[in-house]
Amino acid sequence: MSYMNWSSSSTAPAATECLPGPTGETSQSFESVTLDRCLAEGRLPLAEALRLSTALANALRLMHDQGRIHGALSPSCIEIGASGMIIGPGRLPQSLVSPYAAPEVLRGQPADMRSDIFSFGAIVYELVSGHWPFEGATPEALAAAIVSQPPPPVG
Repeated sequence: MSYMNWSSSSTAPAATECLPGPTGETSQSFESVTLDRCLAEGRLPLAEALRLSTALANALRLMHDQGRIHGALSPSCIEIGASGMIIGPGRLPQSLVSPYAAPEVLRGQPADMRSDIFSFGAIVYELVSGHWPFEGATPEALAAAIVSQPPPPVG
């Protein structure tokens, strides 16, 4: 398994910032959380979405600077903790279509840095809007939307 860790004391988000407690306060009982859990309630406040996006961009840049490609980037493989962000391996069964998959990957081409950047953009779209940039009633319809349609504007 391969992991990429990025941390910076000035911009690394704490995992607890994504987790509201039972009365709306943040919970201090979690050491880390995956980004999909942060998104479970929908869109994040813009400042938090930008902070997470910046941390993810830096982690992805470090990975690419080392010549590594993720190829299956999604919120479920991004772990956020007090010391930074970890990008772990993809967790989606290969038989499913990810709403974060790049068009070239869906066409059967190998993933490259551009594929990771597309997935990054889809994740940022969800952070800001609270929903996926592409949708489809079936895996085939989702793949067709990703390959052939622009995402709707956020706003």
